[in-house]
Amino acid sequence: MRLTNKTSRAFTLVEMLVVAPIVILAIGAFLTVTISITGEVIASRTTNVMTFEIQDALNRIEQDVKQSTTFLATSNIPAQGANNDNAMSITNLGDSNGPALILNMIATTGNPMSASSQYIALRDQPNPCASPIGNKPHSYNVVYFVRNESLWRRVIMYPSYTNTTSFTCQTPWQQPTCTPEYMAAQTGSVFCKTRDMKLVDGVKPDGFSVKYYSGQSNSTANGQAYSSDNSVRSTALAASSSVLVELRSIRSAAGREIDNQSQIRISRLSTNAAALALEMTPTTPAAPRPTSQNEIGAKATFTWPNVPGATGYTFQYNIDGGTWQTGFTNQPTRRYTVTAPSNDRT
Repeated sequence: MRLTNKTSRAFTLVEMLVVAPIVILAIGAFLTVTISITGEVIASRTTNVMTFEIQDALNRIEQDVKQSTTFLATSNIPAQGANNDNAMSITNLGDSNGPALILNMIATTGNPMSASSQYIALRDQPNPCASPIGNKPHSYNVVYFVRNESLWRRVIMYPSYTNTTSFTCQTPWQQPTCTPEYMAAQTGSVFCKTRDMKLVDGVKPDGFSVKYYSGQSNSTANGQAYSSDNSVRSTALAASSSVLVELRSIRSAAGREIDNQSQIRISRLSTNAAALALEMTPTTPAAPRPTSQNEIGAKATFTWPNVPGATGYTFQYNIDGGTWQTGFTNQPTRRYTVTAPSNDRT
């Protein structure tokens, strides 16, 4: 038997110097392709998220604009501002963050998209709630504005929006909102019931644009809608029934800048509802002028007309310039009989 030695041949140094760079290049190419694909996936995902957020925001704006009664130059309800709650009013001119879209809306008993929802009227403006036809509606504001490079939606309600005793006929389904920072800092009961709604991130001051038109078919924007004169702006906005909203978002993803933008042209459903924009602020009503009827027994019965907005009356009188006396205080009655010590008294 013959035994032979078998040997295996290894790479020589020269061969290693030739093969190693090829392997390194192959690995590098693989990593480059992998990173590129991953970047494309991240960028594509970010683009899809941005597209969805922008379209969702525009859809929400469209829904609100269609239901609004008019566009406003300034929020007509004394409440929270864009940055500091209860510190300033919001105008459509906006500030360094860009313009704002201010809509006057009518409060409803439920979700306005529900067929069972009804508009809410203000109490005694001028009729009682049992028959409120012809009363002023209970309005509120919806504002779209840019803050901290994000587009926000705010609901502004009148401070007495839940007062069914002297202000409104029913409690609205809508609720006021404030900044998240303000809400987080509060303890106990606060006026705002929830936070402002953040719609889109990456919106710079010029990323939210609003143009107003007198009608859907009109292609020339109303320049007076951005006049520095509040009265001129208010008149121009009241005469506008259509709006063009452009929204642009810019974000960084996978080492690149992604720019996404879209626009929508919307018209209000009710083009003749601008007069409903005025919020009826409760004020102390003027005292009514009473009339009297003399009666047998040194008596005089006084009656007086109803005062819109009044929930009760206080009746005071004196005889011959003497001490004032109170017949009743804050009672829902419009009749009182005074009895004097004798006839011929004043």
